[in-house]
Amino acid sequence: MKIKKIAWKQKHRITFMTLVVMGLSAHSAFAEDGFVPLFDGETLNGWVTTRSTDSFSVNKEEKAIQVYAGKEHGSEQLPDCLVTKKQFSHYILRLEYKWLENQFSPRIDWDRDAGVLFHAHGSLKKLWPYSIEMQLGETPGTVTGASKDYWKGRKPRRFHTGDLFLIQKDLVQAQYKRNGIWWDPNGELYTGGKPGWARLGTEKPKGEWNEVEIRVLGDKKATFILNGEVVFEIMYMQKMEGEELVPLTKGHIGLQAEWAELLYRNIRIKELDIVDAEEGASQGAQAPEYENPADYPLMADWQGQWIDPKKGHEKAHPQMAAQLLPVRGGKYRVVILPELYNRAEPYLNIEVPATHERVEIKQNGFEVVFEGSKVSGQGKLHGDLTRFELEKVPFQSPTLGMKPPKGATVLFDGTNFDAWQHDGGKAVTWKQVDDAMQVVTQLDAANKKAGLGGNIETKQKFGSMRFHMEFRYPVEADKSGSAAGRGNSGLRFLPTHEIQILNSYTTPNYWHECGSIYKRVPAKVDAAGPPLAWQTYDVEIELPGNGTAVMTVQLNGRILHNKMVMNCNANELSIWLQDHNNPLQFRNIWLVEK
Repeated sequence: MKIKKIAWKQKHRITFMTLVVMGLSAHSAFAEDGFVPLFDGETLNGWVTTRSTDSFSVNKEEKAIQVYAGKEHGSEQLPDCLVTKKQFSHYILRLEYKWLENQFSPRIDWDRDAGVLFHAHGSLKKLWPYSIEMQLGETPGTVTGASKDYWKGRKPRRFHTGDLFLIQKDLVQAQYKRNGIWWDPNGELYTGGKPGWARLGTEKPKGEWNEVEIRVLGDKKATFILNGEVVFEIMYMQKMEGEELVPLTKGHIGLQAEWAELLYRNIRIKELDIVDAEEGASQGAQAPEYENPADYPLMADWQGQWIDPKKGHEKAHPQMAAQLLPVRGGKYRVVILPELYNRAEPYLNIEVPATHERVEIKQNGFEVVFEGSKVSGQGKLHGDLTRFELEKVPFQSPTLGMKPPKGATVLFDGTNFDAWQHDGGKAVTWKQVDDAMQVVTQLDAANKKAGLGGNIETKQKFGSMRFHMEFRYPVEADKSGSAAGRGNSGLRFLPTHEIQILNSYTTPNYWHECGSIYKRVPAKVDAAGPPLAWQTYDVEIELPGNGTAVMTVQLNGRILHNKMVMNCNANELSIWLQDHNNPLQFRNIWLVEK
């Protein structure tokens, strides 16, 4: 099966996908070495059905699994799903399918469809387990699916092989590139649970065998290949656990029965060694590169003023400000407010489709186009249309770059991890990037298998102290906004409570956001800066020896908690930094004991 060359930007270099980009055939790269059958041609051993119907049977003549064998055309049938008992994580799945003649009620007039599921998880008693689906959908001849003439007047509209479905879209999400509704490897990055339509359509007509290949790298990437052509690719698959999205790294494989007769055969799989599949894991390289600030020229604080306001406090204090942040789905969040970093009620808080070079607002009484470094616009202020001007301003904490004083204990100066350890005294496996340390997460399956990642803690314990640390978080526009999905980490002086680190830029700063004592005491002001900007924590802790700790916390020079008393029975504290799946960076960490 010759793989058609196609170019895309990869966040991680992957051995077999490099071969695809080089235009090598799948068989020359891997042949069938290492593949094992999931179906022996004679029994359904190793498989179970979710609905226990008789929809699946073995066609020994074809050495295939047949869907709805012997059922009368037009009769009413039930859908079902045949799933593997075993779960898989990193692998290449190959199979063939062929549409047969019969169709069944209630979809007798629909185009034929079915699907291959992977990363199926949760209950296998659900008709369609939570999973990711490569759609199998009848597209006669070589119809691409982009043809308006083909779809015109067809009811109900159907889909075709290679389309993406995220089953239970609120609980399963992924990233992919798209142009409009169509998959496009050079298109806009989308993250969420919506389906995506494959641009290429190379399915052979009813009665002919089609070859499918799905290449899966844990939660990192899955590539759909139909008859030798890459038709869809997704990245960074996630599932919901509780109220938080976490990596979706493995699951069962499933075959659907959806009211159309078809055959599946030659179902085989090659499981990939995680370290081989994801180069660099053994060297601690599973920490993604940071985005370039130059690619986000509008993501910043903006300050300015209303021009000749007629009403309200703005007559005496005409200052105003704005913050811009890229978020999911090719949008920007724009917050226009009276003052930065003072929990001021915003005039406007919206998300609009935008590019990194141009953000246009024309709603809710405001009209402004953010381009360059200076803008002018107008907005409804106390009912009056009023002009304003804004200018982009640099963000810098007043304590950024503060050098350790004489007698300080330097915990990290960019040269080594000698002061730190993982749980159990294990050597630190985070990554050094220039003068910073970067989280390597053990929540990544490849890292976990390679023994990489996890929280870190100082080897030494300390008494009352003054502590300084600098940190920054990436943009991660594709991840969930004010929830725990973006820029998440934490700072603790064990055994006291966590001081939250989170990308809370442009958010209301609730009790779980940056600067809070996590889910106990919210920060007094919203001091979290924009992504990619270096920020500072300065903390003073007194241990009076009476079962308490007295803590003062400053974020970017602003006091969030002043002489706050909390329970603490320890006389010495270790410093702890959290691995929470996001690639936070830390530098210039030191303390002075009192």
